[in-house]
Amino acid sequence: MENTPETNQPMFLRIKEVAALIGIKPAAIDRAIRAGTFPRPFLIGVKAKGFSRSEIDDWMRQRDAARFTYSDPARPTTVDPLAVAADG
Repeated sequence: MENTPETNQPMFLRIKEVAALIGIKPAAIDRAIRAGTFPRPFLIGVKAKGFSRSEIDDWMRQRDAARFTYSDPARPTTVDPLAVAADG
């Protein structure tokens, strides 16, 4: 496995390495790839596939940034009754 010169990290990762890095199962990664929400792997050999480390890092950064704008519909935000009374 080849390493990037500046970080000494692998330039590509196998699916099990990606799963361990981001904390989800390989089957979930496959579903996300099919859904178009995860970076696609590329061939690194005759049958072997790998993921670009930089694309996985970018995906993680995007997910991290998105958590600040995510609103869970199952957990509605609470409304401050004092703020509502002041507006009304």
